[in-house]
Order: sequence, then C-alpha cells, then structure tokens
Amino acid sequence: MSTVITFIPLAIYLLSGIICLAMAFKCFTTGSFLPFHEKAAGVKWGSIDENLKRVILTILRISGSGFLVTAIVLILFPLVNIVKQDAFLDLAVPAIALAFSSCLSLFNYRLSRQTGSETPWKAAVMVTAMLVVAFILSLF
Repeated sequence: MSTVITFIPLAIYLLSGIICLAMAFKCFTTGSFLPFHEKAAGVKWGSIDENLKRVILTILRISGSGFLVTAIVLILFPLVNIVKQDAFLDLAVPAIALAFSSCLSLFNYRLSRQTGSETPWKAAVMVTAMLVVAFILSLF
C-alpha cells in the first residue's frame, strides 16, 4: 500500500506538469489572443492596434514562462526527490504548484464572472484539487 501512496502523488505531479508544459507551448507559440481572451475582451484580434498586440503577446509569453517553470518543478523535482529524499522538496513542490494553480483558478474565474466568457477556470480548479490530493498523500 505504501508504494501506491508514493506513486499516486508522483503521477499527479507528472500529469499536472505535462498540462503546464502544453499550456506553456500554447502561450509561447500563439500569434493572437487565446479564444476565451478574445471573447472576454469583446474585440476581434484583427481590430487591435499593432503595439497593443505586441503588449498582449508579451503578457501571454510571460504567462507561458510561469507555466514552463511550474512544469519543470512538477516534472523534475519529484523525480529528484526519489533519488535524494528531501523534506523541503516534499513540501516545496506542491506549495509552488498550488500557488500557481490557485492564482490561475482565481484569475480565470474572476475574468469569467466579469465578462461572461467561458474561461478554463474549472480545469484550473480541478488541477488545484489534484495537487491538494497529491500533497496530502505525499505526507504519508
């Protein structure tokens, strides 16, 4: 049973890390708003001033950097912790991931409420809940 309890958090961290990696790639490679951003803004991408487009894309790239860092933390550090167990890593990995995913959930939820657009806040809450479960199981 102990092996299963050890494996479940690792699987959750890996899955969450892969999701973050996919989102980082999406943010880094997009050439416009994400679809829910366009709906929330109520403005078509083509009608936006070129300088404002550059600002928006820069903010998306910065967001992608947050996803990338979170992905690296979630994928690499739990694996490192298997080889060299460290109590700090047991707590730091979920704390960093939870901070990012909680903020992501909150900000996407607020955008959805304020604009009526369907943001991915529910998926972010689901990832946050998965990370909470992984954190609790990793304490055993």
